[in-house]
Amino acid sequence: MDTITVRFTTRWPWNPISLAVARLTGSRQWSHCMLIIGTEAFEASMTHGCRVVHIDEAMRGVVAWRDMLVPVPNLAAALAFGYAQNGRPYDWAGALALPLLASEDWADDRSWWCSELVFSMLGAGGTWVLDPTEARRVTPNDLHQVNYPKGAIIRARHISNRPNPA
Repeated sequence: MDTITVRFTTRWPWNPISLAVARLTGSRQWSHCMLIIGTEAFEASMTHGCRVVHIDEAMRGVVAWRDMLVPVPNLAAALAFGYAQNGRPYDWAGALALPLLASEDWADDRSWWCSELVFSMLGAGGTWVLDPTEARRVTPNDLHQVNYPKGAIIRARHISNRPNPA
């Protein structure tokens, strides 16, 4: 069985829409998450849509993060699913309605937001961290609460695009 890293992140400068959605869905710390396999990060972001990039690219602007290790029985299936989502758009309608409306169905793979993509990739690899018949819209906070080992919270010491305090 292989282990996949789910990384929860916070960026600077903040994306006010992402921050608002995170706060309205119960997260006090994490506004984004990505899945890391090897040196690749799989993510869906408001600015890039669904993409597969080197970890360094995905971590640009991140000022705090925490990793959660999740075992998957079928890494190849998780990877195949993730690669198939590369280039799909961000799910704006779902993300913006998330704090206000109950979901009808999260499994529309035409577009994704971050935690929905991570949740589905883990499921494709054979590990459903939450019941997919109950968890229709999965937030970073929902994923952060599942009972898998988590590392320490890491805070970046220097971010090149962060303003210097005056």
